[in-house]
Amino acid sequence: MTPLLETRGLSKTFGGLKAVQNVDLRVGANRIVSVIGPNGAGKTTFFNCLSGIYRPDGGGIWLGDREITGLAPHQISKLGISRTFQNIRLFPEMSVLENVLVAQFQHRSVSPLPLLLRSKRFCNEERSVAMRRWISGVRGSREVCQCVSSNLAYGLQRRLEIARALATNQRSCCSTKPAAG
Repeated sequence: MTPLLETRGLSKTFGGLKAVQNVDLRVGANRIVSVIGPNGAGKTTFFNCLSGIYRPDGGGIWLGDREITGLAPHQISKLGISRTFQNIRLFPEMSVLENVLVAQFQHRSVSPLPLLLRSKRFCNEERSVAMRRWISGVRGSREVCQCVSSNLAYGLQRRLEIARALATNQRSCCSTKPAAG
């Protein structure tokens, strides 16, 4: 059976430093896999290669049957890999709901004009139960939807970032230190 995500001989160097060297990984569907190691072992570099932030120097990355090695981050996201980061990367002046909506934008059918005019269709999508189900994991209540994300406690910001990654409806989600803080 074809794995959901696979790397073969994945390598990345920075000058003379071998940050990732010949990593083979096979992740099946519906599996949770951890990459563990001490600080400086190359875990974040590995995830940066998977998500397209870094281009590997050697080896390859496959999502299902498709090779994704060297694709740009937005292309990899459209194909089905989401990502969270060690340092939280939210839109600090946006509400919790708006941060989750950004994650779903690539899957939405609303064009920019209704979005800017806040048309009835756009507002209905914004209020949809599907959007709020991701947010319920942030604090378990709907009151948090309109909170500005920078006003949330650090732990809730981390949960929002994970909720936003999951809301992209991707096939695979890569998290760097999801429990940090």
